Amino acid sequence: MHEIFTELKPLITIFLMVVILSLFIPLAYILKRFDPDKKKFYKGKPCSYYPKDLLTRTEFKFFKELEPIAEKKNLLVFPKVRVSDILDVDKSKSGDWNKGASDINGNHFDFVLCYKDSLRIKEIVELDDATHEQPDIKEKDKFKNEIAKQCGYKLIRFPVGQNWDFSIL
Repeated sequence: MHEIFTELKPLITIFLMVVILSLFIPLAYILKRFDPDKKKFYKGKPCSYYPKDLLTRTEFKFFKELEPIAEKKNLLVFPKVRVSDILDVDKSKSGDWNKGASDINGNHFDFVLCYKDSLRIKEIVELDDATHEQPDIKEKDKFKNEIAKQCGYKLIRFPVGQNWDFSIL
């Protein structure tokens, strides 16, 4: 029996080392994940932030005129709604989901009108100022028009600087 143990000793030692390592590696990984320094969002040069208003003066003026009209129609107005909050990329019908998701991330609709009783979307409102004449903004507007239509949302555009005709809502 002693001879068998002596012969198996190297194998037993290797086996024990493998077991200990297989326990140690996940433990080290877990401890590394809970490192307090790892919880910081940004490890580079610290950034400085400042508060800003949710809406520009023009957007706020528009909002204040739109809100009572929406109220009469039993609607709520939500400003600056992220596109990805109200639509998503259909993975089953899309070639490159990551491309589609990156196209909508970081974009927003100026105003979304929802029914009070269900918060279902009635329509989307975009307020177009002079920047919407720039080619890159025109391209973005076209994209927003297309994806809103594709999802069955009515998107209405109001130019800045005119009396707004809310009867089309």
